[in-house]
Amino acid sequence: MLYQYGPWEPDDRPVVAIVGTRRPTGYGLAVAEQLGRELAQLGAVVVSGMARGIDTAAHRGALEAGGTSIAVLGGGADVCYPQESAALYRQMRETGAILSEQPPGTQPRPENFPERNRIISGLSHGVILVEAGERSGTLITAAHAIEQNRDLFIVPGPVTSPLSRGLYKYVRDGAGLAVSAAQVLEDMGFRPSADGPLHFTPRGLTELEQRVLGWMGAAPWWPGDLAESLGLPLPEVQACLTMLEIRSAVRRLPDGQYIRIG
Repeated sequence: MLYQYGPWEPDDRPVVAIVGTRRPTGYGLAVAEQLGRELAQLGAVVVSGMARGIDTAAHRGALEAGGTSIAVLGGGADVCYPQESAALYRQMRETGAILSEQPPGTQPRPENFPERNRIISGLSHGVILVEAGERSGTLITAAHAIEQNRDLFIVPGPVTSPLSRGLYKYVRDGAGLAVSAAQVLEDMGFRPSADGPLHFTPRGLTELEQRVLGWMGAAPWWPGDLAESLGLPLPEVQACLTMLEIRSAVRRLPDGQYIRIG
């Protein structure tokens, strides 16, 4: 069970977690805040744990851009911790969300923080790691992200830095590099449409699937009308829509029409 304060509700926007060490370098703080800001500007929701260091920098960047940010706490959702983040806490409670599986009034306990990490990754489409030592709790979030089949990204840092050593093993195992928010969202399969909002486009689509999905826009379509508009045989379009539905790119409505998701 999750307790929530704040107006946020799940929607079609991408959700990206940014997590990292509580003792970052100036570089790490700057990158976390920049990524949080860029993601918010592109319409993504930024989630983190409101811990000192990387977490608060990511929240701050998103909020300063006027975006939505979510904090998952290790104590009750009504208990602000750490106290120096009270302004961020209030702003997220007013415009985003404060979440916790701990009952209201629960004070933060060390054993709760690793547990809440699975919620941070579970809420997200992708997770960005910014600086973490070899024993950092950030690596727990990374492990959960892998188990939950979330996209994992690493912010590159100096190979001589102890705060890079905990991360580069994930690059060897196939994690992506986080160079900019736009690149991360694109690698996750989100694309901006002509009118601005981000739409989810699964990777590895065939040319036909890309063509059908791109033609649909935001309005629902009858398969026959879609086939006629595209100048394609109806059975071919119906088969394509079935595959797109399996890949969660479109949804079949009760009346038989199809609508694009995202």
